Amino acid sequence: RNTVKKYISLFELLGLSFEAIDAKTDAELEVLFSQNTVETIDPRLQKLYDFFPQMERELKKVGVTVQLMWERYITIHPDGFKSSQFRHHFKIWSKR
Repeated sequence: RNTVKKYISLFELLGLSFEAIDAKTDAELEVLFSQNTVETIDPRLQKLYDFFPQMERELKKVGVTVQLMWERYITIHPDGFKSSQFRHHFKIWSKR
């Protein structure tokens, strides 16, 4: 339902008629209704997010803690996030 609501609101926002939409090809509709906004993400944060899938697998092992994973992360990325921010971003990422 949310997807349908999204497309209906985009349709209303564009102000096109049903005939105009019907006349368009699938490729044109995709361009018209796709999200054109590209979010730029901080390279440091991207490196952190790239680390999290491996970290999630490692945390399932016995004896592996978030603190241990942060220590591995900071060894690989010395300019990376400190422990509290690391935990904060992991919490946000894991809820996705």
